[in-house]
Amino acid sequence: SMVDLWSTSETGRIPDAASRKLYTMAPGDGGKELKLVSSLTATQKTALSSPNCSASLTGDDCALARIDWLRGDRSKEDPAGPLRRRSKVHGDVISSSPYYVKSTNTLYVGANDGMLHGFNAGTGTAAGTEQFAYIPSTSLQHMAELANPAYGHRYYVDGGLTASDVHYGEAWHTVLVGTTGGGGATPPARSPQQSRVQRDQAKAEAPASDKKVEEKVTHITGEIEKMDRDAHSIIYFGQKYKVP
Repeated sequence: SMVDLWSTSETGRIPDAASRKLYTMAPGDGGKELKLVSSLTATQKTALSSPNCSASLTGDDCALARIDWLRGDRSKEDPAGPLRRRSKVHGDVISSSPYYVKSTNTLYVGANDGMLHGFNAGTGTAAGTEQFAYIPSTSLQHMAELANPAYGHRYYVDGGLTASDVHYGEAWHTVLVGTTGGGGATPPARSPQQSRVQRDQAKAEAPASDKKVEEKVTHITGEIEKMDRDAHSIIYFGQKYKVP
Protein backbone atom coordinates (compact mmCIF):
# COMPACT_ATOMS: atom_id res chain seq x y z
CA SER A 1 0.00 0.00 0.00
CA MET A 2 1.04 3.63 -0.51
CA VAL A 3 2.46 5.53 2.46
CA ASP A 4 2.58 9.33 2.72
CA LEU A 5 6.13 10.29 3.73
CA TRP A 6 5.81 14.07 3.56
CA SER A 7 3.85 16.91 2.04
CA THR A 8 5.07 20.33 0.89
CA SER A 9 2.18 21.89 2.81
CA GLU A 10 3.58 20.67 6.13
CA THR A 11 5.29 23.19 8.40
CA GLY A 12 9.03 23.43 7.78
CA ARG A 13 9.07 21.91 4.29
CA ILE A 14 9.54 25.38 2.77
CA PRO A 15 12.40 27.22 4.56
CA ASP A 16 11.68 30.57 6.19
CA ALA A 17 11.94 33.65 4.00
CA ALA A 18 15.34 34.73 5.34
CA SER A 19 17.11 31.43 4.67
CA ARG A 20 15.26 30.22 1.60
CA LYS A 21 17.42 29.70 -1.51
CA LEU A 22 15.52 31.44 -4.32
CA TYR A 23 17.15 32.19 -7.68
CA THR A 24 16.32 33.87 -10.96
CA MET A 25 18.13 35.20 -14.01
CA ALA A 26 17.88 37.63 -16.89
CA PRO A 27 19.04 36.78 -20.43
CA GLY A 28 22.55 38.17 -20.84
CA ASP A 29 22.87 39.00 -17.13
CA GLY A 30 23.39 35.55 -15.62
CA GLY A 31 21.91 33.92 -12.54
CA LYS A 32 21.47 35.50 -9.14
CA GLU A 33 19.77 35.03 -5.81
CA LEU A 34 16.43 36.83 -5.63
CA LYS A 35 16.75 38.69 -2.36
CA LEU A 36 17.78 42.35 -2.86
CA VAL A 37 16.43 45.04 -5.16
CA SER A 38 20.00 46.10 -5.91
CA SER A 39 20.65 42.77 -7.68
CA LEU A 40 17.81 43.28 -10.16
CA THR A 41 18.18 44.50 -13.71
CA ALA A 42 16.21 47.61 -14.68
CA THR A 43 13.63 45.42 -16.45
CA GLN A 44 13.24 43.15 -13.43
CA LYS A 45 12.91 46.10 -11.08
CA THR A 46 10.16 47.58 -13.22
CA ALA A 47 8.34 44.24 -13.33
CA LEU A 48 8.38 43.93 -9.54
CA SER A 49 7.62 47.55 -8.67
CA SER A 50 4.84 48.24 -11.18
CA PRO A 51 2.03 48.74 -10.51
CA ASN A 52 2.55 50.14 -7.02
CA CYS A 53 1.76 47.76 -4.18
CA SER A 54 -0.35 50.52 -2.61
CA ALA A 55 -0.47 54.31 -2.41
CA SER A 56 2.13 54.24 0.35
CA LEU A 57 4.22 51.26 -0.80
CA THR A 58 5.86 52.22 -4.09
CA GLY A 59 9.08 52.00 -6.11
CA ASP A 60 11.96 49.99 -4.68
CA ASP A 61 10.08 49.45 -1.40
CA CYS A 62 7.26 47.83 -3.34
CA ALA A 63 9.69 45.66 -5.33
CA LEU A 64 11.36 44.50 -2.10
CA ALA A 65 7.99 43.74 -0.52
CA ARG A 66 7.12 41.52 -3.48
CA ILE A 67 10.52 39.81 -3.34
CA ASP A 68 10.01 39.09 0.37
CA TRP A 69 6.49 37.82 -0.40
CA LEU A 70 7.87 35.46 -3.05
CA ARG A 71 10.45 34.20 -0.56
CA GLY A 72 7.60 33.33 1.82
CA ASP A 73 7.25 36.40 4.04
CA ARG A 74 3.55 36.78 4.88
CA SER A 75 3.74 39.92 7.05
CA LYS A 76 2.37 42.17 4.28
CA GLU A 77 -0.44 39.90 3.20
CA ASP A 78 -4.02 41.13 3.35
CA PRO A 79 -5.39 42.41 5.74
CA ALA A 80 -2.08 43.44 7.36
CA GLY A 81 -0.70 44.71 4.06
CA PRO A 82 -1.46 45.19 0.35
CA LEU A 83 -0.29 41.81 -0.95
CA ARG A 84 -2.42 38.75 -1.66
CA ARG A 85 -3.15 36.44 1.23
CA ARG A 86 -2.19 32.83 0.46
CA SER A 87 -3.49 29.63 2.01
CA LYS A 88 0.07 28.27 1.74
CA VAL A 89 3.40 29.43 0.30
CA HIS A 90 3.83 26.58 -2.19
CA GLY A 91 1.68 27.05 -5.29
CA ASP A 92 -0.53 24.58 -7.12
CA VAL A 93 0.95 21.88 -9.35
CA ILE A 94 -1.17 21.04 -12.40
CA SER A 95 0.68 19.89 -15.53
CA SER A 96 4.26 19.60 -14.25
CA SER A 97 4.89 16.02 -13.08
CA PRO A 98 7.51 15.49 -10.33
CA TYR A 99 10.87 14.33 -11.69
CA TYR A 100 13.42 12.45 -9.55
CA VAL A 101 17.18 12.88 -10.07
CA LYS A 102 18.99 10.00 -8.39
CA SER A 103 22.49 11.54 -8.44
CA THR A 104 21.44 14.29 -6.02
CA ASN A 105 18.42 12.52 -4.48
CA THR A 106 16.27 15.50 -5.42
CA LEU A 107 12.65 15.65 -6.52
CA TYR A 108 11.90 18.50 -8.94
CA VAL A 109 8.53 19.94 -9.83
CA GLY A 110 7.21 23.13 -11.43
CA ALA A 111 4.38 25.05 -9.79
CA ASN A 112 2.08 27.94 -10.55
CA ASP A 113 3.71 30.06 -7.87
CA GLY A 114 6.17 30.86 -10.68
CA MET A 115 8.91 28.51 -9.48
CA LEU A 116 10.75 25.32 -10.25
CA HIS A 117 11.22 23.62 -6.87
CA GLY A 118 13.86 21.08 -5.83
CA PHE A 119 13.02 18.97 -2.76
CA ASN A 120 15.13 16.60 -0.70
CA ALA A 121 13.83 13.16 -1.69
CA GLY A 122 15.44 11.26 1.18
CA THR A 123 13.77 9.60 4.14
CA GLY A 124 15.68 11.29 6.98
CA THR A 125 14.85 14.40 8.98
CA ALA A 126 15.49 16.64 5.95
CA ALA A 127 13.13 14.66 3.70
CA GLY A 128 10.70 16.86 1.80
CA THR A 129 12.59 20.06 2.55
CA GLU A 130 12.92 22.49 -0.34
CA GLN A 131 16.59 22.69 -1.34
CA PHE A 132 16.12 25.63 -3.69
CA ALA A 133 13.56 27.28 -5.97
CA TYR A 134 14.13 28.96 -9.31
CA ILE A 135 11.99 31.63 -11.04
CA PRO A 136 12.46 31.71 -14.85
CA SER A 137 12.62 35.15 -16.42
CA THR A 138 9.32 34.44 -18.18
CA SER A 139 7.67 34.05 -14.77
CA LEU A 140 9.38 36.95 -13.03
CA GLN A 141 7.82 39.50 -15.36
CA HIS A 142 4.36 38.44 -14.10
CA MET A 143 5.10 38.14 -10.37
CA ALA A 144 3.45 41.46 -9.50
CA GLU A 145 0.22 39.95 -10.78
CA LEU A 146 0.71 36.86 -8.60
CA ALA A 147 0.98 39.03 -5.46
CA ASN A 148 -2.05 41.15 -6.32
CA PRO A 149 -5.11 40.53 -4.06
CA ALA A 150 -7.24 40.62 -7.23
CA TYR A 151 -5.18 37.81 -8.80
CA GLY A 152 -7.00 35.29 -10.97
CA HIS A 153 -5.27 31.98 -11.61
CA ARG A 154 -2.71 31.75 -14.42
CA TYR A 155 0.00 29.28 -15.39
CA TYR A 156 3.64 29.96 -14.55
CA VAL A 157 5.98 26.93 -14.42
CA ASP A 158 3.56 24.30 -15.66
CA GLY A 159 5.48 22.13 -18.14
CA GLY A 160 7.36 18.86 -18.22
CA LEU A 161 10.83 18.06 -16.87
CA THR A 162 13.60 15.69 -17.84
CA ALA A 163 17.25 15.17 -16.84
CA SER A 164 20.26 13.64 -18.52
CA ASP A 165 24.04 13.45 -18.25
CA VAL A 166 25.71 15.98 -20.54
CA HIS A 167 29.43 16.52 -21.19
CA TYR A 168 30.65 20.13 -21.18
CA GLY A 169 33.53 22.04 -19.64
CA GLU A 170 35.67 18.87 -19.83
CA ALA A 171 33.41 17.10 -17.33
CA TRP A 172 30.09 15.28 -17.11
CA HIS A 173 27.13 17.05 -15.53
CA THR A 174 23.55 16.08 -14.82
CA VAL A 175 21.38 18.71 -16.51
CA LEU A 176 17.71 19.21 -15.77
CA VAL A 177 15.64 20.67 -18.60
CA GLY A 178 12.09 21.90 -18.21
CA THR A 179 9.46 24.04 -19.86
CA THR A 180 6.96 26.49 -18.46
CA GLY A 181 4.11 24.88 -20.38
CA GLY A 182 1.18 27.27 -20.48
CA GLY A 183 3.20 29.82 -18.53
CA GLY A 184 5.61 30.95 -21.24
CA ALA A 185 7.76 30.06 -24.22
CA THR A 186 11.27 29.67 -22.78
CA PRO A 187 12.63 26.21 -21.77
CA PRO A 188 15.02 26.55 -18.81
CA ALA A 189 17.94 24.17 -18.25
CA ARG A 190 19.58 23.56 -14.88
CA SER A 191 22.57 21.65 -13.58
CA PRO A 192 21.53 19.85 -10.40
CA GLN A 193 25.08 18.67 -9.65
CA GLN A 194 25.21 18.60 -5.86
CA SER A 195 28.61 20.29 -5.66
CA ARG A 196 27.36 23.23 -7.73
CA VAL A 197 23.74 23.50 -6.60
CA GLN A 198 24.02 26.98 -5.08
CA ARG A 199 26.12 28.47 -7.87
CA ASP A 200 24.79 26.92 -11.05
CA GLN A 201 21.06 26.47 -10.52
CA ALA A 202 20.33 29.85 -12.10
CA LYS A 203 23.05 30.17 -14.74
CA ALA A 204 22.29 27.67 -17.46
CA GLU A 205 19.14 29.10 -19.02
CA ALA A 206 19.63 29.55 -22.73
CA PRO A 207 20.19 33.16 -23.83
CA ALA A 208 17.37 35.04 -25.50
CA SER A 209 16.63 33.93 -29.03
CA ASP A 210 16.74 36.21 -32.02
CA LYS A 211 13.71 38.44 -31.58
CA LYS A 212 12.16 37.53 -34.93
CA VAL A 213 12.29 33.84 -34.02
CA GLU A 214 11.22 34.43 -30.42
CA GLU A 215 8.03 36.16 -31.53
CA LYS A 216 7.01 32.99 -33.37
CA VAL A 217 7.68 30.57 -30.49
CA THR A 218 4.70 29.88 -28.27
CA HIS A 219 4.02 27.57 -25.35
CA ILE A 220 5.85 24.24 -25.12
CA THR A 221 3.47 21.68 -23.66
CA GLY A 222 4.82 18.35 -24.96
CA GLU A 223 7.50 16.02 -23.65
CA ILE A 224 11.22 16.89 -23.80
CA GLU A 225 13.79 14.45 -25.16
CA LYS A 226 17.60 14.41 -25.38
CA MET A 227 19.66 12.99 -28.24
CA ASP A 228 23.45 12.65 -28.51
CA ARG A 229 24.80 13.28 -32.01
CA ASP A 230 28.33 13.96 -33.25
CA ALA A 231 29.64 14.56 -29.71
CA HIS A 232 26.85 17.07 -29.06
CA SER A 233 23.82 16.77 -26.81
CA ILE A 234 20.61 18.01 -28.39
CA ILE A 235 17.37 18.77 -26.57
CA TYR A 236 14.29 18.61 -28.73
CA PHE A 237 10.60 19.18 -28.08
CA GLY A 238 7.39 19.96 -29.88
CA GLN A 239 5.89 23.43 -29.72
CA LYS A 240 3.15 25.56 -31.12
CA TYR A 241 4.10 28.07 -33.78
CA LYS A 242 2.39 31.43 -33.88
CA VAL A 243 0.73 32.05 -37.23
CA PRO A 244 0.31 35.75 -38.20
